[in-house]
Amino acid sequence: MAKLCNGQGSAAPVWRQTWLPIAVLSVLWPLTAGAEVVTFENFESYGSDAALAAAWPDVISAPVQTLETVAPINGAKSMRLAYDVSDGTFQDGVQRTFASDQDWSLFTTLRIFYRVEPGSSDEDIVVDLLDNADVVLGSRAAPGGTGVSEARWEVSLFLGFLNANQDLQQVRKVRLRIRDGGDSSGTGAVIFDDMSVSSGTYSTCRPCHGEFDDSPYVSLADGQLWSMGLHGTHVPEMLNNDCLACHVASAPFPVFVDISEGGVGLPPVSCMGCHGREADKGHDAVSPGRGLGLRQHHVQSGVAACGTCHTDSDSQVFPAVSEKLAPPYYFTPDAAHPNKPINACTDAERFVSTTEGLDNDGDLLYESADPDCGVFVNPAPAPALAWPGLFGGLALLIGVAARRLGFRP
Repeated sequence: MAKLCNGQGSAAPVWRQTWLPIAVLSVLWPLTAGAEVVTFENFESYGSDAALAAAWPDVISAPVQTLETVAPINGAKSMRLAYDVSDGTFQDGVQRTFASDQDWSLFTTLRIFYRVEPGSSDEDIVVDLLDNADVVLGSRAAPGGTGVSEARWEVSLFLGFLNANQDLQQVRKVRLRIRDGGDSSGTGAVIFDDMSVSSGTYSTCRPCHGEFDDSPYVSLADGQLWSMGLHGTHVPEMLNNDCLACHVASAPFPVFVDISEGGVGLPPVSCMGCHGREADKGHDAVSPGRGLGLRQHHVQSGVAACGTCHTDSDSQVFPAVSEKLAPPYYFTPDAAHPNKPINACTDAERFVSTTEGLDNDGDLLYESADPDCGVFVNPAPAPALAWPGLFGGLALLIGVAARRLGFRP
């Protein structure tokens, strides 16, 4: 049997070398299968302005790109892009080329941090994705351009981004442009940092539902005014200021729709704690599938985008479980969150709307108007194990199994 030193002068058999990675993967895989963030540029690897310029060369006019190390946005380095849009081209641009094609077809959001230095405030900031033949796959301008002092700019990659007949299976280049806003003049600088693509985050919802932290917020679905905003209503009202119900402690952004720290006594499923059900899982190719009813509600409401990636969006093939089966955060009693909904078949889900709550099974019928609600079923509290508990329990199970199979240390 092959052996490896265990750090104490003895040797450990092979099975002990392999069980820990398997244990770690078995815990992490369910957390990462439905959501992912890939940071493709944080500017930390460049040792000089020349190295930065070589990786991000000028492709339009002649901007000046330098490393910002005095006041970077995140980390120790950012890219400072000085522009002049009065030179006849009316835009400046730089571009990074990947060593090989990147398949971003299952990512839903492109995120870029930027800060604007004092200068012209009416120019556009534009990002383009191109293939290896310089065909522009998609393009988007930042909502505030250089008129916003600092932004976490999040671009939807599936709603209004792609050019006709294009997809994101072969992304080779990312281009950043500062474009004249209309007066044929203007100079200044924009600092860029932490560019990433992601899936499974609230950014997927943003194009249709708006900013989560807008206050006041007007619903784009029914025109209702949320005086405290989406975030304000969810946090102090529904969740009693339990931030970790929806956020991951180590990185508050992005906010995943099905991964969180878990909060007090809550399973770590974020938005899916109220907008999904465990019993709906298992029919989706790109996520665990808790939000099957939510996706089917969108599709039946005329929003077909969900069906392009999520295989469980078709209610004829994968019918949702009954409306009366409540989401996992609805359990009672719960002293830590006394105001959260507890019954999917009553108006307990109504915090702003006076007419309807959630359509948990996606059939466009709400609460008691859904025939499924003849008998209400409330789930038992879901277990909320901390990481030490998860690893400890997993190690115990693996140890018992190993002994039954005849392994010895």
